[in-house]
Amino acid sequence: MLPMEKATLKNRIIDDMRGLEVHVEELKTLSAPETPDCSVGRLGRMGGLASRAVNEAALQSAMTRLIGLRRVMACIDSPEFGLCEECGEKIPIKRLMAMPETRFCVHCAQMVQG
Repeated sequence: MLPMEKATLKNRIIDDMRGLEVHVEELKTLSAPETPDCSVGRLGRMGGLASRAVNEAALQSAMTRLIGLRRVMACIDSPEFGLCEECGEKIPIKRLMAMPETRFCVHCAQMVQG
C-alpha cells in the first residue's frame, strides 16, 4: 500500500470512528429503558418496545464496527496490514476504503461466509 493511500485510509477511519462514537451515544439514549407510563396504552408500549429493539440492534452493529475500526487503527502500520488473513494476498485499496475493518479479500470473504 502506498503511503498516500494509507494516509487517506487513516483519515477515513478516523472520520468514521468519530461519526460512530456520536451515533453510539445517540443509540444508547434511544435504547435506554423507559419508565412505565400508565397513560400509554398497550399498543403504545408495544411500539415502544419494538422501537427499542431496533435501536438496540443498531447500537450493537455500530459498536461492533467501532471495535473493528479501532482494531484497524491499532495495526494499520504493521507490515501485515492490508493482507488477507486467509490467503495472504493484498486486499485491494478500494475494498479497504469501503470496509476498512475487513480482514479478507473478496474471494476469501465469500468462502468464509458461504
